[in-house]
Amino acid sequence: MKHKFPKKEKLIHKKRFDFLFSEGKSLKSYPIQAIYLSLEMPCFADFQASNHSEVAFAVPKRHFKKAVDRNKIKRRMREAFRLNKRKLKGNFIIIFIYKSRSYSDYIMVEKSIIHLLEEINEKALS
Repeated sequence: MKHKFPKKEKLIHKKRFDFLFSEGKSLKSYPIQAIYLSLEMPCFADFQASNHSEVAFAVPKRHFKKAVDRNKIKRRMREAFRLNKRKLKGNFIIIFIYKSRSYSDYIMVEKSIIHLLEEINEKALS
């Protein structure tokens, strides 16, 4: 099975970002915070329902001044999500926000992403 992260799985619509930040639920697993919403909610009738989750990644500029550093962390988060996105059951919009002020190695980022995906599944199904 190919692990891909195509454009249709990237969260890019401003309306969805705004709605996610205003209505989303938050989970934390050091060093990453996830804000998520299920796309199966009735309020998403306005949005085109899709068969996939949409995801975004963010690293605050105040913690990492150089774009090179922010991009490196985002690449690590994207790769961890890309390899483990099959653990996500259901359709969600999610933003992963890196909260630490220092670098974390890839293994720590991957463990955090996996833990967050499992928690999202548990919270959404209950």
